[in-house]
Amino acid sequence: MKKWTEVLELLSDGEWQGSTQLQRDLELSAFQTKLLTNFLVECGFCNYRMNGTVMEIRLRADVLKFLENLDKQMVKTEKETSH
Repeated sequence: MKKWTEVLELLSDGEWQGSTQLQRDLELSAFQTKLLTNFLVECGFCNYRMNGTVMEIRLRADVLKFLENLDKQMVKTEKETSH
């Protein structure tokens, strides 16, 4: 599975995800995790908050809705092409 797929899968529940947990789940270095979380926040894909010293991120509601709609459309297309 590609890393971006893993990232989106982890964030698709809409819940806050801590950077340390993302680092573990994605098997990234601390530096890579910081780059990833900064990219997602700076580009507007995620909101962030600090929980003590741990940065937490979650997909913005509009991004999550877009991805859910995209997923539904892909499932619909797959069903149509399989008949």
